[in-house]
Parts: sequence; C-alpha cells; structure tokens
Amino acid sequence: MVLLCWVGMFSGCQSKETSTPSEETLLDGMYHSISPLPQADTVMYAIGNTELFVRIQGTGPTLVVVHGGPGLSHHYLRPSLDYLSRSYRLVYYDQRLSGLSAPACDTSDITLQRWVEDLEELREKLGVDSMILLSHSWGALVAMKYAAVHSEHLAGLVFLNPVAAEPGYVQQASARLQERLTSVDQLTREKLIRSQEFQNGEKQAILAAYRFSFAQSVFRRSVLDSLNLFIPDRSITRQQHLSYLYKDQEMQIYNYYIQLGQVHSPTLVIHGSYDATPVEASEKLAASLKGELAVIQDSGHFSFLETPEEMANLLEKFLNGLHNTHKS
Repeated sequence: MVLLCWVGMFSGCQSKETSTPSEETLLDGMYHSISPLPQADTVMYAIGNTELFVRIQGTGPTLVVVHGGPGLSHHYLRPSLDYLSRSYRLVYYDQRLSGLSAPACDTSDITLQRWVEDLEELREKLGVDSMILLSHSWGALVAMKYAAVHSEHLAGLVFLNPVAAEPGYVQQASARLQERLTSVDQLTREKLIRSQEFQNGEKQAILAAYRFSFAQSVFRRSVLDSLNLFIPDRSITRQQHLSYLYKDQEMQIYNYYIQLGQVHSPTLVIHGSYDATPVEASEKLAASLKGELAVIQDSGHFSFLETPEEMANLLEKFLNGLHNTHKS
C-alpha cells in the first residue's frame, strides 16, 4: 500500500477515446492479436454521495479492474490490460478520491467498507448480476472484503501482486522495502523532491519523484519509465482526505483469510518473486480461496510491466477456463 502526498495540479478527461494497440499487444490471441481495440466510453457515476470515473471498453462478460493505492488511479494499469477488451467488457474505475473521480467526500465515508459499497453500487450501475474482479496491490483488499460479503456476484477473482490479507505480512513487506533502500536511493529521492522543478509543481518533476518511490518494488527499475502515473487536480486535498482511511479501525485489525474460506469463486493469485510482500501471504490467500497460485520469477510488484507476456499467458489460461466452465 502506498499513500503519497503530491504538489502541483494536473488533470485531463475525454468522454470518448480511441485506443491504439501498444507494441505488447501486437502478437496473437486475445493478448497477441493485431486487431484494433474497441472504442472506449467514459462516464461519471453518482455513487455513495460522490462521483466515480468509469471507463468501459469492449463487450462480453464484465471484468472490473480494481486499482492499487490508496490514492492511485486506473491510469497506471493502462495500456497494459487494455487487450482484455477484445473478449471482455473491460471496466476501469477510479476509487473515491482518486484519479478522475470527485476530489472530496464526507470524511465519515472514508472507510474500507465504503470502498466495498462503492464497488457493489458500481456493479448495479453496470447492470450485471455477476462480474470478474481483477485487483492489483491495495485493490486486493477491496476485492477480498467484497468477496467476503458479495460472493454471489462473482464469476471469478484475479489477485495481481496483492497486498496481504492481514497487517502482519504488510509490515514485513514495509520492512523489506526499507531494507532495499540504499544510500544512493536516499540521495536520489532527496534530489528529486528538492529540485526547483518539483518545488514549482512542474508535472514532469512530480511524476519522476512519484515513479522513483516504487524503485524498491520492482525487479528491474527500467520498467518504471513505463509506469503510467497520473497526477489529479486538487491532489493535496485528496491525500488529506485519504489519510482518514488509516484511522478506520478495520484497516488496523483486518484478517480476511478465514472469511475467504467461505467464498467459492474460481481464483487466480499472481505473485512476483521479487515482490516485497512475502510469498507466504499469497500462498495463504490462494489456499483460503482454494484457488491457483502462480509465482513469476524475476518479477516484482508490477508484473504486468515487468513480465507482461508471462502474466498475460497465466491470465488468459485462467479466463479461458472460466469461459469453458460457464459453457459446460
């Protein structure tokens, strides 16, 4: 989990987008196809006394992507996951206070439970009885709690580089990241945030510092150049509001392993061998859900960037299995 304070303002939103396949998508199959991606539509949904930004692309079974953070946005998962729109109704959304969603809400609504209620209201807005959830990092917590209370609406679960289902493992991950922080890293970070460009709120300087904050999370740092981060408007206000999330008692004492044992939804857990989260946490998550665990070697917390083809092969095999199960 990461909660960062930014300076500067940057925003951009279009009601419709036409996507062009990236080089990674120019191969064969759903991931390897050279066919153009479907056009995407964007909408702001009124949900839970706020407004959430939603991007919908493609047709087929509904697959909702739950981004990490808290305080990130769907942008960093694009265009890496856009290829899924060739076979699915791919839905990205920005969680409350994040990305292109509304920049403020009542502080009483800043709880993990409210994040789960947002996801359930989004499902209702989408008009589907069941959906596949693909969550990354912190987004896994939202997906875990959603699964524990709304499993009847799940066609499948994918946990990509998930945070752990209880705080003990999260503390271990934080300690590992701290151990990886070298003296050179500390100097680099200080140089970035003390630069005149950063102090002036220049977007590129902020993005450079923001990307570097993930340097200890990846196996190869060169992939950080491809991390498509987004600086929203009123970013300081958003982060001030998000700080209330850590005052939520559930964020201190959660443990979903036992609850998830009651969930009967096909599950895939993808773990990068270099991820700071101990592999034991992902093993326990997969075991709780009676799901499949795949560990990708030489991959950290952003497997969709670090080892995109291996991740896509695992994901496509799992999703094809869901499709075949539903047909039979």
